[in-house]
Amino acid sequence: MFYIVVCNKKNYFICKNNGIYATKNDRFLKKIEDKDILIFYIKRKSLIPGIYKVTKKMSLFNDVLFKNNNFQFKVKIKPIIELEEDKWFNFKTITDKLSIIKKKNIPPGLYLQSTVKNLPEEDYKLIFSEISKIKKFKE
Repeated sequence: MFYIVVCNKKNYFICKNNGIYATKNDRFLKKIEDKDILIFYIKRKSLIPGIYKVTKKMSLFNDVLFKNNNFQFKVKIKPIIELEEDKWFNFKTITDKLSIIKKKNIPPGLYLQSTVKNLPEEDYKLIFSEISKIKKFKE
């Protein structure tokens, strides 16, 4: 399965540096399994910094990594593609081609209000293809 996971820039770097994705509500992460793919989406910026594979499904943790937030549910991740910050992919450039964006005149961020959103395989392939043009993926 493929998912877009939404976070701010600061929390993205915490996730990236710790090899996790975390949230306060387990209902979003319960459905995510090993080998599922997560595409990080930076809210308010409409940028994609990377694509990750889940290496361990949801578990509880008590580490205080996120200030002012109790994100106690996590999945372990490893990078497939990580972009340098100055090369983050502008999600808005392909929204007219994505099936998850129903009304093309509405800002794409409105479709990504939840923390985790299912992504159809054809949308994943398009995003992966565009990001691969910027940087080769890790084997």
